[in-house]
Amino acid sequence: MKRITEVHHAYTTQPVVGGNYFSVGRVTDLTVEGLGRVKIDQIMLYEVKDGQIVLEQFFY
Repeated sequence: MKRITEVHHAYTTQPVVGGNYFSVGRVTDLTVEGLGRVKIDQIMLYEVKDGQIVLEQFFY
């Protein structure tokens, strides 16, 4: 986090729900010291049991 010098764009989609799971997409466009401009696209998948998140997975 300390190396992020600028956030150009960040966006999170509305959740998609299916059974005990939900997912959201996220796009982040950053300038990182030493790396330059970096765009990260990811899908975050969560499993829910008894109202609690019990598993999270991130796909890039």
